[in-house]
Amino acid sequence: MEYQKDRYELVLIVCDTDRAPHDGFLRIQKKLNEFHGNDHATDYVLYHSNPCIMQTILSHFGYVKLRTQSKSVDGGMIESFTGISGYRATKD
Repeated sequence: MEYQKDRYELVLIVCDTDRAPHDGFLRIQKKLNEFHGNDHATDYVLYHSNPCIMQTILSHFGYVKLRTQSKSVDGGMIESFTGISGYRATKD
């Protein structure tokens, strides 16, 4: 909604890009292209894949340098920054 009101500086889309099947990621790309009315809008999108996404999100809470995408390995750091224990990246 804010995008349509020109009240944005940056639009973030968080999506796993590194796990098969890539259907969700491809659907997002297709919708972005359709929204902009062409087939190449997503050529100008910067993509980050795990663990970069979690590192980017956690960097808003403090300095972090993740070395793996394993949630069990990063769980302690995720909990210390966010208070979320047992993070599994699910809807729950």
